[in-house]
Amino acid sequence: MRTLKRQLNEAEEEATRKEAQYRHLQRELTEERETSSRLQRQLLDQHLQTKRKDNLTIRQTLDNLRLDLSGDEDDDDEEEAKPLSEQPTSVTKV
Repeated sequence: MRTLKRQLNEAEEEATRKEAQYRHLQRELTEERETSSRLQRQLLDQHLQTKRKDNLTIRQTLDNLRLDLSGDEDDDDEEEAKPLSEQPTSVTKV
């Protein structure tokens, strides 16, 4: 009878240890999932920021090109208004 009680106590202690270990692993798993979610959100935020910066750069480049093109058109209009003798000529030296 004593042997059975001792075995029962040992089994209960082992079950208690296993349960504590299980709870500990569950807490760790929960923390890891939270960390993973947080890192995924940060990665997404960084991706969106990079995309916004790229879009802004593209928009600025397009705006600059539009300005350059409109500036070229103004220059062309001015040159067309001048007589040919007053328009600048380009000479290439060889």
